[in-house]
Amino acid sequence: MQLNFSLIVAAVVLNNFIVAQYIGLPLIKSLRETIGLGAVTIITLLVAALLDWLLTKFLLEPFAISYLRNFIAVILCAAIAPGTETILRKRHPSYFSINTTLPPLTITSSAIVLLALIYRTPQAGLFAMLFSALGYGVLFSFLLALFQALRERTDHAAIPPAMRGAALDMLSAAFVIVALSALFGLLPP
Repeated sequence: MQLNFSLIVAAVVLNNFIVAQYIGLPLIKSLRETIGLGAVTIITLLVAALLDWLLTKFLLEPFAISYLRNFIAVILCAAIAPGTETILRKRHPSYFSINTTLPPLTITSSAIVLLALIYRTPQAGLFAMLFSALGYGVLFSFLLALFQALRERTDHAAIPPAMRGAALDMLSAAFVIVALSALFGLLPP
């Protein structure tokens, strides 16, 4: 149980590749859309991580074609994300606008996060993979919500025009990376 908690803490707090990649932040218009995108990403990651582990263990490794793992991971995300988004859009329509950029954004963000997960845990067991996927999904959702809240707050602030937009977003991302890096003491050595 200690290992699973450590995996979740590491995924949520320390492995902050989401901030460094700046995935899809300019395309989201409201905090509710951010929550919807986060939920779709978490579910997609969990299902894709499960299927990726099963396919790797029982198909790719026995036939010595494990070099196809990254390709299969991207295909899994592309197949799972639209269905997940459709189901959540029907059940909770208030979290999704008529934004047509959300499906490609969901597929792209899920694929990038799953590929990062594969590289961080290459020989992990099923539960380690699922806990890491859950942690990365929570991290992704938290950071999207954080940056969207910052953007909504700075929209009406007295900020010089040269610092608005991408400059302010990148500066905010740098501060978040520094703040998250200070939390390395949470994990046991």
